[in-house]
Amino acid sequence: MVAAADPVPRSWRRAARVAARWAGGDLPRARLVFEAEPDALGVRAPGRRELRFAAGGRAVAVTVDVDGEVVRLVGQLDPAGAAEVAAHWPEGSATAAAGADGRFHFDDLPRRPLCLVTGGEDRVRTSWFVP
Repeated sequence: MVAAADPVPRSWRRAARVAARWAGGDLPRARLVFEAEPDALGVRAPGRRELRFAAGGRAVAVTVDVDGEVVRLVGQLDPAGAAEVAAHWPEGSATAAAGADGRFHFDDLPRRPLCLVTGGEDRVRTSWFVP
């Protein structure tokens, strides 16, 4: 009766299927090892978070800025090196190029759960995070 009166939205089902696909896979999963909340030290702007993911010999550090429904993400690969970085969300994806210094950015991602996948020699995918 509850399911008939209050069904699960289709977008939630679609997001669950995408997340389940990403739960498997052959890439090492970089887990969240550091997170600085907005204003945690009294110096960060509201809507900004700093995250660091690590797996094996690869780390991915990102600063996430949220402005309404738009997300700007600036990142750094460690070890540094040129690689493609893909940002995935339940309805789509975008790619950015990290330069030889390992820096990359996305200017207008949707405010949706995100997962990053790095290219190059030490490929990893981050766990999902919500901006």
